[in-house]
Amino acid sequence: MNDVVIPYNRRIIKKQKYKRRRAISRIICILLLFTLLLFSLYKLNREIKCRDLQYAVEYELTSGTPSERLLRVRRITLIFNDNECAVIEASGLSKESPHYETKIKGTFKKDKFNSWKLTHIEKT
Repeated sequence: MNDVVIPYNRRIIKKQKYKRRRAISRIICILLLFTLLLFSLYKLNREIKCRDLQYAVEYELTSGTPSERLLRVRRITLIFNDNECAVIEASGLSKESPHYETKIKGTFKKDKFNSWKLTHIEKT
């Protein structure tokens, strides 16, 4: 019995490479779409939650890096509200250390999705 080793044909090798590339590109495409879906759901969830003014104030004043941000909001006072624009005064601990008590005055406006967005902020 002769053991004959048949070498791979170039066509078969090319086919295998093509299948491997196609499989890898499908996996990358699926991962990219899944990541995009998760990011979109996160943004949509944030938009829905920010329809509540109190949540929007807490979220907008505690997230971000500027020095006007708070570590935690302790008290919120509504100064003006006309269902399109709201002016609030919030107090809490400053984000920068040492964490002193800080008062912030902020202006919020509704966007096209009826979510409150911070438009102006100042320390008082």
